[in-house]
Amino acid sequence: MAKNIKIGKNQKTLISLGSGIVVVIVICWLFSAYLSVRSKRIYNKIRLEEIRLQKNLAIQKEKDSIVKDYELSQEFLELTDLDEDTIKSALLQEIERIAHTVNASITNLSPQNHTEESADYIKYKADLRMEISFNQLIEFFQAAQQSKLLLKFDKFAISPKDDKAGLLKLEGVVSVTVALRM
Repeated sequence: MAKNIKIGKNQKTLISLGSGIVVVIVICWLFSAYLSVRSKRIYNKIRLEEIRLQKNLAIQKEKDSIVKDYELSQEFLELTDLDEDTIKSALLQEIERIAHTVNASITNLSPQNHTEESADYIKYKADLRMEISFNQLIEFFQAAQQSKLLLKFDKFAISPKDDKAGLLKLEGVVSVTVALRM
């Protein structure tokens, strides 16, 4: 027994309007799902690009560090082409330059006559005596560490020169090692 249901004009309008709203909601939901998937893809692409850029930045920093080290070591590497007197002179000049930079007073600076030689290198040494304040001493060691000649303090002794002036007496042996050409 099927009954014919009579639908009035107002009811048809409501059904049409309801159906239209459902269709609009479904379309909006599909569109938002599409946008969600699309935005996730874009986010993933952005993350991959960020990771790639971070790797490239790390590589660039490493390259810059290597280039800086290379440039700093060029003067040191050029020592291999010089004669003994020129190398000793360069060692003394570098020590004097560093001492002048920190306003320290050198009381004695002289090259040692003997060198340490091995199959791979020759080590040139200089005796150093200077009067220096504690702050200047710290700056002196920091400057020596940054030296282009790769200076090494083989030995050093620090003692007070006097209590009133606050000066220290630094005595030591500074060396530079020069690789032999193969």
